[in-house]
Amino acid sequence: MNVLTLLGAAAACKEFCNLLFDDPVKAATLLNITLTQGELKDIKETFTKEYRDRICNHLGSLSAMICRIPPCPFIPVIPGKEDFCKEAA
Repeated sequence: MNVLTLLGAAAACKEFCNLLFDDPVKAATLLNITLTQGELKDIKETFTKEYRDRICNHLGSLSAMICRIPPCPFIPVIPGKEDFCKEAA
């Protein structure tokens, strides 16, 4: 479920999607998620920098479907960084 939460946040927020590629542990920590070793391994294998634009763009398309009425319910709320994700991807 942790990975699904991260994907929902990445779909709703382009900045978060980029962070997920740059530093998946930091992205998870910002949402108060502790990843298992298996989850971290899967994320690092899947979310490689070479696929960043393609995956974030696909997740942005998903955002158009799940975030029809603002504010998007999947935009992550990050304590102390409330301005990090203001709009859907």
